[in-house]
Amino acid sequence: MSDAAFKTVLISLQQTIKAVGGLNDDPSGSVSCGAFVNTYSALFGFPTYDPAQLGPTGQAALGSYQAALAKVIDTSRDEYLFCVSVVQGTPTSPFIPAQHWELSRMGVNQALELLKPALALFGISS
Repeated sequence: MSDAAFKTVLISLQQTIKAVGGLNDDPSGSVSCGAFVNTYSALFGFPTYDPAQLGPTGQAALGSYQAALAKVIDTSRDEYLFCVSVVQGTPTSPFIPAQHWELSRMGVNQALELLKPALALFGISS
């Protein structure tokens, strides 16, 4: 994969991470579980890379990409699982537990920080 193609993937990841966070920032205080499930699920579509597939800039950015992706997947998992139960019609409560969405939102902020060095290598300010 060329570094230019990897740059496009980095930008897409940044947008997806921001979308996960944005779903937790709805001024109404509610989260659209259908949208959350779809957005979170999109994270699993991001590719894994062998460093040999990338050019020098991509190789330098790979660790940041991997760390950001892993962080948002990990910290938003519980909210995703809760929302899956809502979408399936089997929620244990109509309200997402605060620890789920707070951890998810905090993880989004951390993931965006982890992604900054990779974006900077490609001249992208966040």
